[in-house]
Amino acid sequence: MLRRTSILLVLLLVLVSCSKKRADVVVYSPKNPRAGEKIAIKFFRKRLVKPENQEYSVYLIYQLFEPQGVITKRIQMNEKKNMLMAEIATREDDYFLSLKFEDSMDCFEDNSGCGWNISINDIKGNVQRNSFYQYGSIYNRKARPIKFPDYKKAIQFYKKELSLFPKNYKVWLDLWYSSFMIARDPSNELKKIKLELDSLLTHESESAELLALAFNTNLKLLNNVNDALKIGENILSNYKEYSQKHEIAYSIIFLKHKSNQKAVVTNLKAYAKQTENKEYLKKAYFQLGSFYRQQRNLDKAAKYFEKYIEIDSASISTRLILAKYYLKRGEREMSQKMIDESRKLNRADLYLKINPWDDPVERGSKLDLTQCQILSTQAALDFEMKNFRRAIKDRKKCIELRTPFPAYEWEKIGDIYLRMAEIDSARQAYIKAVSINFSQDGAIDKLKIIFQRDGRSLTQFDVYLNDAVKKELKASAKAAPSVNLTDLNGNELSLTQQKGKITVLIFWDTWSDACKKEIPGLNELKDGFKNNANVLF
Repeated sequence: MLRRTSILLVLLLVLVSCSKKRADVVVYSPKNPRAGEKIAIKFFRKRLVKPENQEYSVYLIYQLFEPQGVITKRIQMNEKKNMLMAEIATREDDYFLSLKFEDSMDCFEDNSGCGWNISINDIKGNVQRNSFYQYGSIYNRKARPIKFPDYKKAIQFYKKELSLFPKNYKVWLDLWYSSFMIARDPSNELKKIKLELDSLLTHESESAELLALAFNTNLKLLNNVNDALKIGENILSNYKEYSQKHEIAYSIIFLKHKSNQKAVVTNLKAYAKQTENKEYLKKAYFQLGSFYRQQRNLDKAAKYFEKYIEIDSASISTRLILAKYYLKRGEREMSQKMIDESRKLNRADLYLKINPWDDPVERGSKLDLTQCQILSTQAALDFEMKNFRRAIKDRKKCIELRTPFPAYEWEKIGDIYLRMAEIDSARQAYIKAVSINFSQDGAIDKLKIIFQRDGRSLTQFDVYLNDAVKKELKASAKAAPSVNLTDLNGNELSLTQQKGKITVLIFWDTWSDACKKEIPGLNELKDGFKNNANVLF
């Protein structure tokens, strides 16, 4: 009897624990929101930890999708007991809402990069066109760079979209792409795609949207360039009012003349005069600017990059290209203007708008990288204006901000010192450049010149350089932090015990393609040092 009672109690406890509702991270109301309504958001944080005795805020970052485009906003949430709350006002054209959360400590919750997504119905309560399509585009990585694409889930949403809106032909292309990505037999999958496309073309009424599907499928999946060309030219000839004709006309230029760069340039110029689509006009200007840049025709390159920023007023990279061109032409005031404008545009809110699904640290890194490019361009201008101390300061600031090219910056610092006739400082800057990158040939050549000026023979240069680099590396080295590890056999290992040895310690994760790709190279490197007791992997 006692045993039966115990079993019943255990079963009862199991049932009670199983019946507990799983805590949702995000709860919103109304449950089926309609376009034009306000949506109340409740957020129960899981990863965001509130620090004690420190100012702390949580922000809701959201994107509202409408036929004309996407709006991105960031609002501070209000805290109430164990949850955070915010309210979002939608408009009559909105059909989809994506949410994520960040705090003032640069931590975030984004549902593995997928966000929390809400379909917004129309005024009558019906699911709107492109709502399920947007869901699918998230899971196949088209809408945002999630870590783990789920093509099966994407396919489910694309099929839902087509069940409601069978004439939404652009969905087919992404459905076929997702199917292709998980196909066991890719060549057979492409045959199935071709059959499905042919069936649509046979049984559906011809329209610009259907032909655009055929154009893009032949071009991007089936690799039938000739068929794509014929279909594209048909669209341009017979569907002159089709809204996406600009994209097709732009693609055809490169399909027709891919091996003839001059023909591409001639056609891009003609295209730029005809198109009214700002996005593709911008692309044409950038391509033309890049072409003349390759040809070293700076005047023409500058002309098209100037046209580009007339359309894309937020482009920092294009302004910095122009700043360098103006400097080469001796137009220092114009160069400074481009740098100043770039500095004003390099703002955190701009990066949030462009890359809302980056984590805050990534956005901060992009901000710093652009700041490095601005400082480096400013230093080049200051050098020409003989503001040498300021140029050195800017380049050192670049290095502090962890520029990807510290060796280049140290070489340029060496050039400034050389111009100032501060030979010892120039020598040391060049040695720093080589110690970072032993292939920094420019710095090595200048060191040779200084070496010869000192009255020394070049036959001794290699020994001198090796000694100088070793000395610099030793002087700039920092003590490794104390790290305790457990190896695969369960043995504990302390980094401080390895003092005097070269220890290769790498942190990696299972979901990173870059981490996976480096493993064969690491194994090869390890094999090369397997007989060296002073090197530990």
